[in-house]
Amino acid sequence: MVTENRLPPKQDTFVTEYLTNGGNGAQAAIAAGYSHNYADRTAYRLLQKVEVSRAIERKQNAMQLKVEYSAAQWLEDQLRFQQEARRDGSWSAVGKFSELVGRHIGALSDAGRLNRESAELFTMLGAAMERATNSQRQVAEAVDVPARELPESPE
Repeated sequence: MVTENRLPPKQDTFVTEYLTNGGNGAQAAIAAGYSHNYADRTAYRLLQKVEVSRAIERKQNAMQLKVEYSAAQWLEDQLRFQQEARRDGSWSAVGKFSELVGRHIGALSDAGRLNRESAELFTMLGAAMERATNSQRQVAEAVDVPARELPESPE
């Protein structure tokens, strides 16, 4: 017996394939193991099932949550992590995390290269970090904090 939230394996595979191939029902049916000869009919029949429609909607919502972590949020996080790393001196862990998040949201390719939008964001990040460091120095000078107590500027 199949519960409301679980589909039989072939139907579950159909849902996954349908979402990953851009909504091509016939191709999804074939990829899920249904007959090539009746793929169009099978896809139509599956898409009419309430359980399959609900599964598609649930998976689309889950995929949307993943996408909602935007490049702007990533940039904010990177700024915060870089500030923490500078303070704590733990560059390798933060660098690896940055790489993984960048790949996850598509800011980095599999080859580790930045896409154009990401390169622009990193330029903005560098400028923001420089402004923050300059502001720290100005505040320190205003309250007469010795320079040796300030973090070093990244080179």
